[in-house]
Order: sequence, then C-alpha cells, then structure tokens
Amino acid sequence: MCLIVNSGASQKGMTLIELMVAVAVGLLLLSVAASIGLGSLKDSKNTAGNANAVNNLQAIVQTVAQELRRAGYNADIDVESDDSRTFRKIWFFGGTGNSGHTSVIFRYDRAAPSTALTPPGDGTVTLANNEVRGLCVSGDTVQILTKAAALQPSTPAGAITGCYPNSAGWEWEPISAPDGLKITSASFHIIDTLLTDGRVADSIIFKLNGVAANGNAVNAQELIQLRNRPFIQP
Repeated sequence: MCLIVNSGASQKGMTLIELMVAVAVGLLLLSVAASIGLGSLKDSKNTAGNANAVNNLQAIVQTVAQELRRAGYNADIDVESDDSRTFRKIWFFGGTGNSGHTSVIFRYDRAAPSTALTPPGDGTVTLANNEVRGLCVSGDTVQILTKAAALQPSTPAGAITGCYPNSAGWEWEPISAPDGLKITSASFHIIDTLLTDGRVADSIIFKLNGVAANGNAVNAQELIQLRNRPFIQP
C-alpha cells in the first residue's frame, strides 16, 4: 500500500509584501554603507591634500632657511675682523620694528673656493654684487634675489609693499609654489640682541600661510638661527 503525504501545509514561500520589505531594507543598508564609505573617502582625500600642502609649504620654508643661514658668512674665521664685518650686514623692509617684514637683504662670501674640498669664499674684504642676496614676499609668491644693482639697498622713499629694492638692475625670481597650493601671506620677524656697537640679528622667524587645493588653510613657520649674527642696518 502506498502512503501519500500532503506536504503543502509545511511549504510556505515569501509573500510579495515580505519580499518588497526585504528589498527595501537591503537598499537602505547599502545606502548607509555607501554614505559612510564616501564620507570616509572624502575625509581621507582632505587629509592627504592638507598633508601635501603642508609638505609643499615646508619645502619653501627650507629653501628660505637655507639661504638666510648664510647671511653674514665670510671665509675669514675671525668674525670680528674688518673683512667679516663687511659681510655681516642685513637690511629689513616692509615691516614695523621687528615684525612683519616683507623683504630682507644680506651678504655672504660667495667667491669660488680654492679647491673643491674647501668651503666657498676667499676670506677677503672684496665684495661683489653677486654676494648681495635677498628674499621677499610679493603677492602670492616668495622670491629670491638673483641679481643686485648695488652693494647695498638705498633707503626707501616711502612705505614698502612687496619686494624691495625693486628698481632697475635688481632682479627677483619666484620660488615656485607647487600645483595645489596657493600662498596667501608670508613675513619675516626678527629676534635681535643690542650690542655696544650695534644691533645684531640672532634669528629670524619666517611665517608662511597658504590654501590647499581643497580650500583648507595651511601654514608653516621656521625659527632660523643666523650663526654669523649680522648687524641690522638702519
């Protein structure tokens, strides 16, 4: 005898409404996960953009610092000699007192060394125009002096904005800012010591501000020690 069992009562599929609810819940979960993922990706890109911009600012700051540390250098090891005092002069323009300067002019011994194993300079009082150097801020660029028209800058006739000197014969070249970075401001701030025979610059704080490609503000600054302590000129 064959026994037939009716299993219809134990087999029950999902209704259309249950299926639609399940699909809706799944889509909602996917939407939440996608939103979290996109937000995390955006934050990651912003962080990376800020980090790149700060690194680019630091590269400019290090270029400025490397140049300023040479201020007053002379191959003559006697820093109090007449030869060295010729090079130990520095001028600041565009600021008030010790703060907010936009241009700095200085000297250092750049004569060709006698051999490849000796440091630059010849240790003599002879001063050439190419031994007059400078840095400045003009608009959205930091610039370096590549050619001087005289052995020292003249006294400005009025308020200074941007690079000085800016007359014929003084040539400045921008220190390029990489793509994705816009410089908004920069300035030089003096830390000095008053001696019996004048005021010397012990160090300079260089401040640099910019905007990253993502629109976030970034900044960098460096305390630059001036080992040769140049005398600040009026």
